[in-house]
Amino acid sequence: MDKFEYGDLNRFVVSLGLALILGSIGSLWLFLREPFDLGKTVDQLQKLTPVAREVILHRQELTAGTMRVLPYISGAGFACGAILMLIGIRRWAPAHRVQERIQQKTLEKLIYDVKQAKQLANKVQAQMQQAGVDLVGAAEGRNMDAVVVEQLRPLVAALNKSVESIRSTPDSEEAVHPDALRTLAQGELALGNWVAASAILAEYARQRPEDFEANFSRGVAFANSRQGQPSNVNALRAYNDAVAYMPTQIDPNLRARLFTYRGAMLKRMGRFDEALADFGVARKFATAQYEAHDLVYNLASTYALMHDRERMMATIREATPDILEVIRARLDDYFSHFRHDREFLEIIGVRPRT
Repeated sequence: MDKFEYGDLNRFVVSLGLALILGSIGSLWLFLREPFDLGKTVDQLQKLTPVAREVILHRQELTAGTMRVLPYISGAGFACGAILMLIGIRRWAPAHRVQERIQQKTLEKLIYDVKQAKQLANKVQAQMQQAGVDLVGAAEGRNMDAVVVEQLRPLVAALNKSVESIRSTPDSEEAVHPDALRTLAQGELALGNWVAASAILAEYARQRPEDFEANFSRGVAFANSRQGQPSNVNALRAYNDAVAYMPTQIDPNLRARLFTYRGAMLKRMGRFDEALADFGVARKFATAQYEAHDLVYNLASTYALMHDRERMMATIREATPDILEVIRARLDDYFSHFRHDREFLEIIGVRPRT
């Protein structure tokens, strides 16, 4: 329930005074415009029944009595209304001026924060461009020079603080420019702050849902945040948005990466048939080493979760040493069902336990 404010009482007093003034004038006008059978002549009254004649005469007496006191009642009501209005306005005006000053200060602070956020966003963007890392590159953890990272860290923190200051201003939900949100998310991704980046990109998506790179990066951020089923669902939704808004002209390997990542998320959620369908699309476009290796690993781990030994073994035989190293790291996770399979262990380079 909203807290009752002192200014509300003053507005009520002014409203009550205005109602009394209008009511006093209106009641007097309504009464005077009504004839109340005062135009009846003696001859007309004589022609009526005794009961009707008595009712009309009684109404005329009441009208005469009311006419004697109504002007005083209306005058008193008008006077009370005027007094209440004056009291309310006199008490309301200073509070209203204070409120206007507060609103003006709030507006000035908001304008400053928005300007500050824009300047900081430009600085963060300049650092990212200098490092040669775009939004997608930041999401995928592209290596950045340690010096650049340390220079970026305070700028991202300052931009985050500026954005939070804008958000804390009443009625300023739309004041945070989407470009500032996108740049802030890019900075958080570059620093490996997956949870913060995913929340910022989710907010950005509400303003610019058609941004393919942001949708792709949002999926990566939610996937890497690893906060259970909610983050898995959010990652899948983001990848779906990326597929929906994917440009017609796009690098084939980026297309392969998108479908591999979405398939990996479906794998994580236990939806293996859908995951394999996405991996099938990715295989048609994957030509670069990273995409090809990532696809082999995800196919092998999906077959392992499906307990499909034959296809898992066939896929692992295509694996490079780098992929085998990743598989060994997942031996107690995705590949746990084959933890004691001697042939499997020999292929991935693990000495079977005796």
